[in-house]
Amino acid sequence: MHTIVLTIDRRGSRTHADDVDEIRTALASRWGRTLRSPIARFAGDELQLVTDDSSAAVGITLDLARSRAWSIGIGIGGAAIADDPAASTGDAFFAARRAVERAKSAPARLAVEVEDDALASAAEDIEAVLWLTVALRDRRSKEGWEVADLLERHATQREVADELGISASAVSARAIAAGLRIESAGVATVEGMLARLVGGRDA
Repeated sequence: MHTIVLTIDRRGSRTHADDVDEIRTALASRWGRTLRSPIARFAGDELQLVTDDSSAAVGITLDLARSRAWSIGIGIGGAAIADDPAASTGDAFFAARRAVERAKSAPARLAVEVEDDALASAAEDIEAVLWLTVALRDRRSKEGWEVADLLERHATQREVADELGISASAVSARAIAAGLRIESAGVATVEGMLARLVGGRDA
């Protein structure tokens, strides 16, 4: 059984207001139930999240990547979780540290690392699917995001159309242009790959 550690660092922190604690609160509100320990803030604008939930790890990654404001390092491996987050240690933490440094110059502003060479190929595959998914989302228009966000609250495109005051066919066209079905397939794929890796089986 492996643990997922996300170490994230604010990009261009010198040119942004210090909103890291606000972001930490928002992440805790949305994802706190899936985390193994409180979100820790370290030197500068760095946060650390620890989870065993592959869906949560992917969701957190995509939430953060959407703003393009964070370098996201994902480490997978063994972990000893302490009451004090600063005292937690293990392969997942070491891997996440390497990953966040590499993420600063990586496509899609994220990287995935492991300490165990036997897991390296699976980690590379997970990283590649995440890069592709984030690249798709980075190209999404404002109108596409409007539909994507509303579909999280509504069960059908008809309901979205009614809220926007446009036709269902117009919503469908926006969804296609936004690549929502492609994103859904990518997310499901990477969640499954990560779940198998966390469960101790090569993806």
